[in-house]
Amino acid sequence: MKQKWNRLLLSNRLVLLVLVAAATSAALLRAGTAGGAAAAGAGGDDWKKPGFCGRMDCPRYTAWQKSPDFQIREYDEASWVATNVSSTHYELAVKAAVPRLLEYFYGLNVEGLRMKETVPLLIYYRTDVHPHAGMRNFSVAMYLPYNYQGQPPEPNSTDVWIYRSPKSPLAVRMFQHRAREARVLDEAAALVDALEHAGHTDYESNVLMVASYNHPMKHHPHRRRYRHSEVWMRGDFKPEGRDGAGAVPADTAGAAATAGAAHV
Repeated sequence: MKQKWNRLLLSNRLVLLVLVAAATSAALLRAGTAGGAAAAGAGGDDWKKPGFCGRMDCPRYTAWQKSPDFQIREYDEASWVATNVSSTHYELAVKAAVPRLLEYFYGLNVEGLRMKETVPLLIYYRTDVHPHAGMRNFSVAMYLPYNYQGQPPEPNSTDVWIYRSPKSPLAVRMFQHRAREARVLDEAAALVDALEHAGHTDYESNVLMVASYNHPMKHHPHRRRYRHSEVWMRGDFKPEGRDGAGAVPADTAGAAATAGAAHV
């Protein structure tokens, strides 16, 4: 009887050990999978977010060329939620677009998911249309969080859509002011001058992208020194910083050029 009891006790201990081992393996597997997904969404362990992103998720890029006046960056593929707005003024277009995009982030999507806010807010518009020419078309987009880059929920509203921007090179100029249109156009002109001076001649200056890393609906005058904005231009750039054949075609570089959806 005693031997039978010992065998039963030993058998129970073995079963318990197997269950513990299985549970531990499953936990490690889940942790590894989650960590891998987060790393993939964040761009991998070889990339660190720039300081102007703060604690928010932001698109990954590789800086090909850096100078005091501009950078040439190659941005990875990325998912955005976007909307189109017709308005007489740049600032009014942004104010109309942001609530639509935030509604998507706050749960107005088919899965009812609430997502944390990201940076930047990206505004696309044509610079070859005079600012006082009347109604103009703008496309405004917000970067999607890392966790939803692969499979973002579809919007409930027909006014917004999901766009997957391709891997593409961009010329970037940074400035520490609010992204008002007058300032944006000044910075765009400075970017063109810097590109020309550096020998870059194949760029597209009639379509401008403005990246705002500060919430456009929240103003903090006492935190002015923390503002960060950028103007982006697409072009035929190469890693070594010289224009030439073989670079990504210009018409693949802008998230506004969604199949019939955007009008900029």
